Amino acid sequence: MAQVRFLVGDAAHRHPPTGGFGLNTAIGDVANPAWKIAAVLAGEASDALLDSYESERMPVAARNVEHSLRNAGRHAPVAAALGLENGQSEQDGWAQISVWASDTPEGTRRRDAAAVAVAHNAEDYSQLNIEAGFAYEVGAVIPDGSSPPPGHNSATEFHPTARPGHHIPHVWLDRGGQRVSTSDLVAPLGMTLFVDAAGGPVWRRAAETVTDVRLTVVEVGGELADLSGEWASVRGTGSDGALLVRPDRHVAWRAAAALGAELTEVLRHLLHSGPAPSGAGGDLGGITDAGEALRTTPTRDPQLFTVVE
Repeated sequence: MAQVRFLVGDAAHRHPPTGGFGLNTAIGDVANPAWKIAAVLAGEASDALLDSYESERMPVAARNVEHSLRNAGRHAPVAAALGLENGQSEQDGWAQISVWASDTPEGTRRRDAAAVAVAHNAEDYSQLNIEAGFAYEVGAVIPDGSSPPPGHNSATEFHPTARPGHHIPHVWLDRGGQRVSTSDLVAPLGMTLFVDAAGGPVWRRAAETVTDVRLTVVEVGGELADLSGEWASVRGTGSDGALLVRPDRHVAWRAAAALGAELTEVLRHLLHSGPAPSGAGGDLGGITDAGEALRTTPTRDPQLFTVVE
């Protein structure tokens, strides 16, 4: 493997702490190339797999940076509703807080205004779809033509999905009376193939022909029971279909029905082909707009973001 360097963490993206996305994004930055490097070093993948890092992570990082900036922009209205402003002394600030807390008409007005401002900043307090709903649209994934889940552009509306590129949905399965999460069944090395008991024999025979990649087969049904039926409803396949999951727990490929003969070719494509040219580098224009809206100079009033209903 040729010498390769990856730009990750705070070296790759800087933004306000609002939303806590510095560490969240950095962990994703490291988890993404880690399994790819391991696969290349083990001889299971070619160097081309490493080229998928930027096409996968840059759009995610760009979205997170923009979201953090927009979160920061919604803090100023909260402070203004409390009666706080730049340049106040500490004493004056506490005096304004006392007015806000007082049993007076002005205190009531400020509390109502603060409640509205806090509600408009809801995306800073609840942003599960940013944290868990992001997906890799291009890279070491094979799209199946399905549409993203409802609300995929929302920060707060999260819908688990097994669509290729998304994180495998967490579902509790039963193993001898003990709960086990589908996420915890993903092997840390190699690839994991989730199948149903109905299609298990076909997929296991196909897996036995794979000799150059570590492949773990997880069969749901029998010892691993989907008692709630949640896995069957969220996996997006028939009972004879399968999900191929990467070590970073993102779905790499989804077969709606038994296609065992394609497994070897799918693995070859995922592990030995670079990402197709896409230009999917993330919406950096959104970052520029969000950053500009936070700038304040002596000749310009602060620009606050549009209220989010």
